[in-house]
Amino acid sequence: MRAVRLQDPLGFTTVKPRLTGRDFAETFDDHLRLKPEDFQLHSNTGKGGDWPFGFDALESHYCEAEHYLAVSGDSSDKTVPRTMDYPFQAFPFTLEDQPVAQACDELGLSYGRMPIARRGLSKIPSRHAPCQTTGTCKYCPFGARYVASNYLDDIREWNDYPNLEVRLGAIVEQVFCATKSKVAGVVYTDAATGETIRVSCYR
Repeated sequence: MRAVRLQDPLGFTTVKPRLTGRDFAETFDDHLRLKPEDFQLHSNTGKGGDWPFGFDALESHYCEAEHYLAVSGDSSDKTVPRTMDYPFQAFPFTLEDQPVAQACDELGLSYGRMPIARRGLSKIPSRHAPCQTTGTCKYCPFGARYVASNYLDDIREWNDYPNLEVRLGAIVEQVFCATKSKVAGVVYTDAATGETIRVSCYR
């Protein structure tokens, strides 16, 4: 993975990751939904293209993903439709946030809470403690922030899948499917040796 510095037309500079494969190695806390109008870009603006399906086709999957990622958010926010509440309530504004929120109120500006993948308080059993707001989000000591590698550690430690083997430096080139919903194997390149290896799975 390498970082690329980008500059937009307004002069703002951002850094984006560039990596081979999927973004398993790079996730962010904020988890926003696209809005229904985002799926009709060409129809609404005459630019770009429309999606081949609308927001409703993804809405239930958004809900499923938010529960899996343990997203905390404001379920009363009506800017984006939803059929299920966030699994955890939105975190309160910090002391740093409060003056900004007050200024927005005085100016008549709207604002909201960013939905973030941080586990909150709940009666639902979990291997991960709720967020303690220590400010060490990048290296959460409690496992409250969603990080894919934490869940891999859980699978290995709790032996949920006895045959699971994690192979580092494996760059997947092809995925073979037995059916539309079942993977039968992969072909990957070993980053250390350059060897091409095929692995098949049976169940």
